[in-house]
Amino acid sequence: MLNALTNSSGSALSTALSEVCLTDRSSLGTTVAGNLTPGLLLLRVRDELRMTLHAYQTLYESSIAFGVRKALQAEQVRVPGS
Repeated sequence: MLNALTNSSGSALSTALSEVCLTDRSSLGTTVAGNLTPGLLLLRVRDELRMTLHAYQTLYESSIAFGVRKALQAEQVRVPGS
């Protein structure tokens, strides 16, 4: 079935994938959430979001520090040659 879909237009493939993914949302939610209540699930989502944001903030700060170090190294190389 997938080969037939990939040989046709990309629109048919996305339509077929959407139908497969969206046909039984209740069982997907049960599989993902397990026995969690909606409140506990929201707490998990909140905690995951906080951890993700913290990771991005750390990555940003590290990249800024790296850029500053490289700029200082480049400046030090240029100054003695002047």
